[in-house]
Amino acid sequence: MQRVARRGAVGSYCAYLYRGNTDTRRHPAARAERPIAFFLPDLPPQGRRPVGHNADGRHQLFLIGSDGQLYTSYQSRLNADRWSNWVSLGGSWPTSDAIGVGFNRDGRQQIYVIGYDNKLYTSYQKRANKNLWSRWVSLWNQPAGYWPNSDSIGVGTNADGRQEVYLTDGAGDLFTSYQRRVNALSWSDWLGFGGPFPDGAAIGVGSGADGRQYIYLIYQDEKLYTRYQNHVNTRTTYGWSDWVSLEGYWYSYAGITVGADASGRQELYVVGINQKLYTQRQLSPNGSWPRSWTPLTEKLFPNADAVGVGRRKDGRQELYLIGSNGRVYTQTQLLTGCDTPPCVGDWSLLWTALGGPWPTNDFIGVARDVAGREQLYLMSAGGALYTKRAISASGSAWQRHWLSLEGSWPPQ
Repeated sequence: MQRVARRGAVGSYCAYLYRGNTDTRRHPAARAERPIAFFLPDLPPQGRRPVGHNADGRHQLFLIGSDGQLYTSYQSRLNADRWSNWVSLGGSWPTSDAIGVGFNRDGRQQIYVIGYDNKLYTSYQKRANKNLWSRWVSLWNQPAGYWPNSDSIGVGTNADGRQEVYLTDGAGDLFTSYQRRVNALSWSDWLGFGGPFPDGAAIGVGSGADGRQYIYLIYQDEKLYTRYQNHVNTRTTYGWSDWVSLEGYWYSYAGITVGADASGRQELYVVGINQKLYTQRQLSPNGSWPRSWTPLTEKLFPNADAVGVGRRKDGRQELYLIGSNGRVYTQTQLLTGCDTPPCVGDWSLLWTALGGPWPTNDFIGVARDVAGREQLYLMSAGGALYTKRAISASGSAWQRHWLSLEGSWPPQ
């Protein structure tokens, strides 16, 4: 008979072969060991137009149409350039509203939008991998005040799989609410984290290597601050740290993008007032921050630029920005560090153009398919949505042409 065992400490599988009618407590007749690769998961969706994905890995997109309804389209086949028609999920929403995307532990996607009545609404897949969605439900137990339509919607996931959302109210104070149970329809009351933060401030949400959530915002003094769970799955504000300054000098409307390297150290990306891209990375997994920022380019990017970040299966991050010339640029984290130009640390200062032109304030949707290939989603100035995919999981080549995903959309 054959027995297979995993030895996770060394990243290998061992197979043992025993002769028939042999006492299995004795030594096996043969043994074979084979190294395996444990791939790191992709980074969670980010930005005002995040890219969702089904439990089976098929990408799913969400946009608000000129009629105010929210529409979705999804890959009809895994890893393929075949997409469904755009399907309305109903509602009536401002076209500039942020859309939050989260995931239940059972794989069902869940989306969040702020209505004209300044309440937060949610809809969720009734079954994983199916385009069957619930009616819109208000998370009505909001604090005094209202949620501005200019709000960012931060969506995080606790270590136990419960979703948690983050919003700033009309006074600029930050609040959070979480699922009471895994996959549940019931949510907690809103807990306050203080403020005030500038109107429309981006909310970055990250996760430590141990599963604790981190939140990132730019305060009125134009410095970036973080606050994090002191222990996983906390359900009270007392279970969070105080606000910690990570320094810098940023416009209040600057986007905050959260990545993570192969070791689990979180890494932040922000475009500075001088139009250069800056980064700051944790000193160790779950550890402190250097509180200093490193420029990653001599190239200038618009201040309102969104930074797209993806992660290859080997853990290396990939960055995407739109230049002042409207072209989208990318670079991939280096395998080893480098201290001489044209690189700094484990990043190159050289960027590769992937075509354009695109509006300089465009969102950049980033996702990875099951084959490990990065895929981008951008909207043209005329309101057409396009996508482009890397040819392989490990190479630097991309498809030559951008694929149109149909539709005509208002500015998002």
